[in-house]
Amino acid sequence: LDKIAMAKFKSPPPLGKKLELSSKYLHNCVNILTEFNLLLGFTLWRKHIETSDEEAFSYMSKICYNLILKNRPRLARRLLEFLLHKQKRGCSDATHKIMIINYANTNKILKDIGACKKALSSVDWSASNDNYKLCIASLEDDVEKVLTLLPNVFASKSISAHEFREWPVLQWIRPDKRVAQLFEELY
Repeated sequence: LDKIAMAKFKSPPPLGKKLELSSKYLHNCVNILTEFNLLLGFTLWRKHIETSDEEAFSYMSKICYNLILKNRPRLARRLLEFLLHKQKRGCSDATHKIMIINYANTNKILKDIGACKKALSSVDWSASNDNYKLCIASLEDDVEKVLTLLPNVFASKSISAHEFREWPVLQWIRPDKRVAQLFEELY
């Protein structure tokens, strides 16, 4: 609750007087309550259904992805920080990598490039499939690498045209004219 900008008064407002709250304050409150609710549910889920760690992490990962889609990267980042750094890892390598990519993306969206790079460097991506490498190349603004990866990714049909247009992590390379042209050629 230390993140809530507590309303401070020089003296208590008179009874019956309307208080005005800024939209920023209300948005912060909603984020904190949402975070508390989701993390409590996640923690209870893992505690009471011991064999469901992968399912719980996967579910939270999808929630974070949807928060990024809905332009709520701060909340997604806080949830992902908890999942990645304050919990015993109880998920598959694939789910863990997806959370790392989304965490790096939230940091890039929030203009914390150092945290984005640190997150990406925390994993050895060399043995990962081309989907992960495409996401990493996008986050690193490496258009040349994206151009070499796209034909393989589209040939394997591992990313649909809709997913390519929707995935928030690919927002960094979609505007490039060469990427757009290659995308049109491949589809």
